[in-house]
Amino acid sequence: MGTLASVRRWFMVVVGALLLSQVASGAFAADKDFGDAPDGAPYRGEADIVARFPSLEASNGARHVAAGRLRLGRRVDREAGSRQVDRDRHDDGFFADLDRCRVSELVFLVDARRLPAALRSAGHTAYLNAWFDWNRDGDWEDTDRCGEDVPEHRVVNVPLDMASFARRPVQAIRVRARAGRQVREIWYRASLTFDELFTSPFGTGLFQHGETEDYGPRPEREAEEKRKKFTAGCDPNPSFISHDRPLDVSFRYTGVPPRPSVKLVSKRPEDVAFALKPGGAGFRVRGKEDRRPAGEVAQKVTFKFRFTRGNRTIGVACEVTIYHAKVKKKRPDGIPVPPIERPPTQPGIGRFRETIVLSTPCPPNATINREYKIDIPADAKNPTHRFLHETEEQDLVRPFCPGSTETPEKVEIIPSPSPGQIAYRITLTIKTTVGSPERRHRVRVKFD
Repeated sequence: MGTLASVRRWFMVVVGALLLSQVASGAFAADKDFGDAPDGAPYRGEADIVARFPSLEASNGARHVAAGRLRLGRRVDREAGSRQVDRDRHDDGFFADLDRCRVSELVFLVDARRLPAALRSAGHTAYLNAWFDWNRDGDWEDTDRCGEDVPEHRVVNVPLDMASFARRPVQAIRVRARAGRQVREIWYRASLTFDELFTSPFGTGLFQHGETEDYGPRPEREAEEKRKKFTAGCDPNPSFISHDRPLDVSFRYTGVPPRPSVKLVSKRPEDVAFALKPGGAGFRVRGKEDRRPAGEVAQKVTFKFRFTRGNRTIGVACEVTIYHAKVKKKRPDGIPVPPIERPPTQPGIGRFRETIVLSTPCPPNATINREYKIDIPADAKNPTHRFLHETEEQDLVRPFCPGSTETPEKVEIIPSPSPGQIAYRITLTIKTTVGSPERRHRVRVKFD
């Protein structure tokens, strides 16, 4: 018996010594979770800016001592300290679709499956927080201005009743908030805590459960996304031609090369000649033999195209209106019927073209030069223009930028590269005093 007791005591001493050595070496400290935004390191993409985001324990950076039970996303990084810079591999539980100076959607993916059932009940609350460096100065301590104050601590202790996680332990929580002026290539942080509030607005503090994730500029990733993204459209659109004249419509692209492939996916009317230009430059269209019924002088045709580059495909519709020549019919006896004349255009009633223009932002104390150019038929008479709201038939309130002055609009008729067309060009200069968000509007040109 004495020998057995001695063995037990010896075993307990050895186990205790091993535990003490692990604690002393920081083995259990690896169960913590920290942020990894630069703390005393250069702002990625801005070598002259030293960022001071609180990530290190010495800066009282946001950290969690029992990482893993309640987390953002599928996995969590367990670490003894902040891995500088942006070296956490499992930041996967926060998504921010930011639109500058507009209300944007933020998504927190909350996973409570490993949290004991007793904690997923009424009386317990989780909290969501998020910070964004709108002015890219290396901290989360400022307030931006986009028509209203937009603090960098944008999501502040949004509560989640843990009772709702009893049956649904994994939930995507959507939070809507206005973004600042700078939404690209910035550092931002999302944090999830349990029964503990963030009392500091700067992203600091020690917490028990939860996770903190930091996201920063990744030039290589953004360059790849930019390469994949593109838009396509027709210029002019809509367009108008006379029956006996061809029309050249160009495809306009945004995004870096190469150009996408293009295919006509709509059915082409038999009485309209159509041909795609080489290299996806555009298409040419022309009315064939006049087969319109008597009295019908306008034919609207919608050409639908599919643009494809890599695994991305977009559809574009281009409208062309063909004004046909006078229609002739014959009586059974072969005597021609007098041609049906197109009724004269009444004052104030005519054809029009319009274009959607994204107005430039209105920064304070700036001079903005705007130019609009819209192709119209060469035989157009009495062209006039109006500035309209994007979705309304009402005139846009002028001046464009609040508190600004505008020079009188200069209107010119200039040659157009499109056959049978002339260009109606409007230019004006705006001098601003205060800043305001950009505005979308339409420019409509009416002519006889």
